[in-house]
Amino acid sequence: SGATLGYFAGVKSMARMTAVIHSIRFRLVLWFAAILTLVLLAFSAFVYFSQVRDIGGEALYRLNSKMEAIIDALNASPSPASVPLQEHDVYIRLDWKGSVLASQGVEAGWDVRDLARDALHVANRRGKRGREELPNTWIDDWGQREMHYIFLVQPLDAGFVILGSPFDPYD
Repeated sequence: SGATLGYFAGVKSMARMTAVIHSIRFRLVLWFAAILTLVLLAFSAFVYFSQVRDIGGEALYRLNSKMEAIIDALNASPSPASVPLQEHDVYIRLDWKGSVLASQGVEAGWDVRDLARDALHVANRRGKRGREELPNTWIDDWGQREMHYIFLVQPLDAGFVILGSPFDPYD
């Protein structure tokens, strides 16, 4: 009777499977896999957050360098024809009431009023003491995708300048 032999073979394989699951070798493999998974997760998180910090620092350094060039251009001429910007950079010069005096790299769909309101709040809080970073902002990149921007506010005698750049321009 083949059915009886098949039944006993199934019972025998189940007994073997139970013995394997309860063996010390199987438990050691499970512990090794779990510890390896945790170590890889921790290492991956460390690398990810280190890269985010480094990219953010580089973006802030680039933005500060560009702001220095803009301030130099504004000191040379109160209303320069253009300022040195890259493809996705944003430049907005406002008076102390929040009216836009000049802008470059701003698309029609952007709500400059919200950005100006935040910058005016920061500039009024700090006075004319120096530049400050605005909270990180996501801006729709001409309908293609959203880009993470960093903005700096630099108070001037006649208002202030907002300069923005993508967090990761290579993204």
